[in-house]
Amino acid sequence: MAGKVVLYEVKDKVAYIVLNRPEKRNVLNRASCAELREAWLSLDRDPEVRVGIITGAGNSFCAGQDLGAELDSTAVDSVIPNNGIYIAKPLIAAINGWAAGSGLAICANCDIRVASEEARFVFPEAKVGTSKGGIELLNVMNTTTAVELMLTGEPIDAQRAYQAGFLNRVVPAESLMKEAERFADILKRNAPLTMKMLKAYIFEHKKTLMQSWNMMYDMYIRPQEESTDVMEGIAAFKEKRVPQFRGE
Repeated sequence: MAGKVVLYEVKDKVAYIVLNRPEKRNVLNRASCAELREAWLSLDRDPEVRVGIITGAGNSFCAGQDLGAELDSTAVDSVIPNNGIYIAKPLIAAINGWAAGSGLAICANCDIRVASEEARFVFPEAKVGTSKGGIELLNVMNTTTAVELMLTGEPIDAQRAYQAGFLNRVVPAESLMKEAERFADILKRNAPLTMKMLKAYIFEHKKTLMQSWNMMYDMYIRPQEESTDVMEGIAAFKEKRVPQFRGE
């Protein structure tokens, strides 16, 4: 495998991508965003690759953006598959632990989601003070659970995520990669051009929600990014205290 914070390897027509900052719960920083984007491009351009599997090293999938690093949201957006970067080939998320914020967005934009029983999912933006909407969640789980995740910022476990329609399978931790590879074995034997068309169809179906997000950006998202609340939320997170939001 090549890379330092994102590992990439191809075996038997399957590209394996591993987020490799286990000591930081695989949070995204500038280096991991650059390497992850390169991994996505390698996967999509390699004619020998039929399907990709992404997972995290250690006990987490990806705990979101590194709030302690200098990282603009554009860099993170650019590595969200089928959103910031379109991937024509099928993607499988093998979710081995915490998936939070941007990590949750990566999972939501993969085509198949397999999780270990220890996996946990959280959309913490309301507790930090800035969000780009979590619109992917409305595509991939029931509205009741999506709204709860988005507004409370509280986590749900793998079984609840499965019941909400977010996960295809929940398996014991020791069976996670085996189950992801079982799906990969099915997908890599299917007709590539047909799957490419089907993914394009799915992407077009999602565009209505994405167009709504674009309309909301100037009205709701930009004011958050420029607010004193977001600075307070990040400061409180670093200082491990409850934030004092003022709505300005």
